[in-house]
Amino acid sequence: MDAGIIAAFKRHYRRLHLQNALDRDERGETNLYKVDQLTATRWSLAAWSEISSATIANCFRRTGLMDGPALPTGGGENEAGTVGQQAQQEAAAAAVEEQRVEQDLVSALERLPLRNPMSIASLLNPAEEEETAHADLTDAEIIKLVEDPYGEEEGAAEAEEEVEKHSKAEKLASLSLSIALLDLSQESHRIAHRTLRQVQADLRSASTTQATTLDSWLK
Repeated sequence: MDAGIIAAFKRHYRRLHLQNALDRDERGETNLYKVDQLTATRWSLAAWSEISSATIANCFRRTGLMDGPALPTGGGENEAGTVGQQAQQEAAAAAVEEQRVEQDLVSALERLPLRNPMSIASLLNPAEEEETAHADLTDAEIIKLVEDPYGEEEGAAEAEEEVEKHSKAEKLASLSLSIALLDLSQESHRIAHRTLRQVQADLRSASTTQATTLDSWLK
């Protein structure tokens, strides 16, 4: 049970760590994986807050303590069915989210300047932890278990012209700086962090010859 929850936590924490390493690499820094204690604590809080209740419930079900979703007492069959359906939908959404986190990890590992990039399994379960009680759970098992438009047409042409004056590297640097100013111990900052990271990922994947406007970043 706890192995699944810990593995999910490590997945979310490692994503934050590797995203930060990419930021440092783009700024030309050398010690890509350096992190201070305060930042690590904030990442831990953010990683834990991102683990859904459905993921935790699925980990409990693996122990046999729960056969299915918790049902209301005295609500009747209709209410029980509604709650069961809602629990299934939440579990499916949690599985999709965990898959997205793993895809982010793979993408980060591919972009980092690593001579011999490790697998996701090795990243989440390093050799020194193989003998612990948490090393036998695979990622597949865990997976089971600001939008405001820039404006009306008026001024849009000017905005596009202004954005196109900046290079892709400059845009990434601005995003990296904005992300670094966020305090991930605050919920509102975590929401902004997810949005900015998505913008950042889209920009990194975009063709270097394709002009990217602010509108396309936020859609």
